[in-house]
Amino acid sequence: MTFYRIRGVILEDLSPDDFRCISEVVSTERIVEVDRIVTNKLAVLTDILGELAWSFWQSLAGFPRDRLNAYAAEILQGMGLR
Repeated sequence: MTFYRIRGVILEDLSPDDFRCISEVVSTERIVEVDRIVTNKLAVLTDILGELAWSFWQSLAGFPRDRLNAYAAEILQGMGLR
């Protein structure tokens, strides 16, 4: 898996060595009621991104869920969805 930096917002101080996955395919599935998506976009997005990112997280440090949440909030705001 190639590591690509994304705008330096979320994980700037972490090494590409903190992200490795041996699977060829990584996926996640979430069944969510439409009402929950409408009222809790950020929580739904963060949960899904967290599941995907967890497959690559290899650091001994705790998973940076708060930073992922902040990044997701920024993306939603940029899309006008927050």
